[in-house]
Amino acid sequence: MGIVTLDNRSPVVPPASFGAPSMSELVDYRPVRGIAIAAVALVLLSAFHTALGMGARWYIYFGGGAVDPFSVWQRLFRYLALPGLLLEIAAPVVFIVWLWRARNNAELRCRAPHRLARGWTIGGWFCPIVQLWFPLILMIDVWRASDPRTPADAGELGVGRRSWLVYGWWIAWMLAAAINVASGLVSWGQTGWSTLLALTTVSALLTVAAAIMVALIVQTVTGWQTTTPFVPWWEAQAAQPVTPVPAPLPTPAPEPDVPRD
Repeated sequence: MGIVTLDNRSPVVPPASFGAPSMSELVDYRPVRGIAIAAVALVLLSAFHTALGMGARWYIYFGGGAVDPFSVWQRLFRYLALPGLLLEIAAPVVFIVWLWRARNNAELRCRAPHRLARGWTIGGWFCPIVQLWFPLILMIDVWRASDPRTPADAGELGVGRRSWLVYGWWIAWMLAAAINVASGLVSWGQTGWSTLLALTTVSALLTVAAAIMVALIVQTVTGWQTTTPFVPWWEAQAAQPVTPVPAPLPTPAPEPDVPRD
């Protein structure tokens, strides 16, 4: 029998009769608002940096490709290289920390098992091949398990309401990544500048769109987990009224055969 400790609450002890997780499987239900604010801020700052870099490329292109070291955009493009690198590192790390905590909270809110083990919350972003769809599955399950409309005793998370916000975020992110790979195959010569600029522009727009959508996802899930009163799924299941099953009607005894004269 495990114990879940809550902020400003007494321990919640899940009864074994409801199949509650063991002690090793339980985690504390932690507030995610603080880490969510940090994740949203870093993701949007990273998107803003991407937009600035795109503006610098357009400025250079319309200037005939000449490099003016004293121009505002050139200095901005050069000085933002290090902050951009730091944002590219910090934003994913903080976002994954938020996703880990949100996943833990979602497991306590809804009984339905997540389709991927908790370790994939980190590994799913770095393992080749599976990184193309594992993060999407992770986010869908956290979204559905955190949704107040999902029953606490739901059977599975792979079916149910679809969130086009989650799907839109992942499609935009994957398209931006694919275009980035394609842009790396374009030469930096004068003839390749227009093609490279077109590819990087589309990639930047998709990256900004994905950043806005993932910020909305983080805010929505955080809002569900923060504003909706937390009730462990085993308590919610125990509180559900039990519909009495009527006793079967007695079967009438067969009538005895009466001999005929």
